[in-house]
Amino acid sequence: MQLATLHHINGNSVYNATDPLLIKMIGEMERESIGIFNAVPYDVRLSQMMFEGAGGEPCPFVFNSHRFFKKLPNKADRFSKWWKELASGYDPVKESSVITNMGLMEYEESEVEKYSIVHGKKASNR
Repeated sequence: MQLATLHHINGNSVYNATDPLLIKMIGEMERESIGIFNAVPYDVRLSQMMFEGAGGEPCPFVFNSHRFFKKLPNKADRFSKWWKELASGYDPVKESSVITNMGLMEYEESEVEKYSIVHGKKASNR
């Protein structure tokens, strides 16, 4: 699995809609919406942009396989510039102890009482 996919921010996350880096990335995705980048889920695309910005290397297309390989335009320079200008000195991704991801497992309501937001399927009815 590609790093940008493995470490992507879940699409159901809470986003700071006033963050300058996020605003730039959303604008970029709007421009990309008419091309091949539109095939990449937005939460994975945000992760790709952050990895490219922080590391300076382009991410491979998320759906590459042995039968299909599409090389995407290299935008790492643009994202690196944004990263240096807007993300230096802070981590744009924050983890919270009040949000949990229970998407892949069944759980009892008592297991998630301490969280304000639970991402996942419905609690079991046992």
